[in-house]
Amino acid sequence: MRLHHRRFLLANAIGAAAWAGAITLLGGLLGTAAQSWVSGVGWVLLAVVVVVALLVSRRLHRMFEERVAQFSDESRG
Repeated sequence: MRLHHRRFLLANAIGAAAWAGAITLLGGLLGTAAQSWVSGVGWVLLAVVVVVALLVSRRLHRMFEERVAQFSDESRG
């Protein structure tokens, strides 16, 4: 994107500070309500992440196997 390194680093640092500040503010405002919500939803989110990771890894494995077969066919002639 032809953005100079210094400008990118400055924008990245400002974005990180804004994100951290917003999350901290949100956590402070919600307080214990956020804690109880996250603890209740945590296991569901973990299960979703595990299922998605399994599906993605299965797809990647199939793609890898297809490419190995294709390479093998090409190298044989």
